[in-house]
Parts: sequence; structure tokens; C-alpha cells
Amino acid sequence: LNKNYKTKLTVDNEYGEKTKVGLVKALQTELNQTYGKKLTVDGVFGEKTKKAIKTLKKGDKNDLVRVLQAFLICEGYSLIVGGNFADATVAAVKDYKKKHKFKLINGNAGSAMFESLCK
Repeated sequence: LNKNYKTKLTVDNEYGEKTKVGLVKALQTELNQTYGKKLTVDGVFGEKTKKAIKTLKKGDKNDLVRVLQAFLICEGYSLIVGGNFADATVAAVKDYKKKHKFKLINGNAGSAMFESLCK
């Protein structure tokens, strides 16, 4: 986050509110850069950010996948933040959805998944 999004976070291995805000800013930045969404990069996951989310799935390779992977790492999943939505990311998404009682337990990450991660 510090290197790619200049968040200036203290590296303390704690997933706190500042990290979450930094991750949301990274999400908003990637939605703007990849999909031209013109979101305000403010670190607040609001309705505009939610509506701008594109569903990620196995095989996707981009920086938005990297942001998803970073969120999942903060939730305790062992992943490499490489931007490749491969089997390990699919498994983490499915497990996260199961633990958070999503109605549809699949390996895709859409707006409901990001909303849950950003709470």
C-alpha cells in the first residue's frame, strides 16, 4: 500500500482502521485506473464505490486482484499479492464467503464481497 498507493502507513502487522482506509483508497484508485470510474479516492466504501465494483473471477490478472488479495491477507489468508486470481485466491474467497454466511458460496468476488471486506 505504501509503495503503490503512497498511503504512508506505519508497518506494524496490525490490520486496523488506517489499513482498511488505505485498502479502500487502493480499491478506488484501481477502479478509476482500470475502468475509468472517476471515484473520489477518499477511503470510504460508499454506494458509488460499491456500484463501480467489477466482479473478479478465476483467471483474472490485474491490480484489482492484488487489492482483493491484500484484503484477504488482512483477514488472515495466506496468499501472494501477485494480481493473479488463481486457485489459492478462489479458495480464500470461498472460505471467506462461507465464514461470513454468504448465500452464494462461489469463487467470484463482486460488490457484496468487497462491501463485506470494507466494513
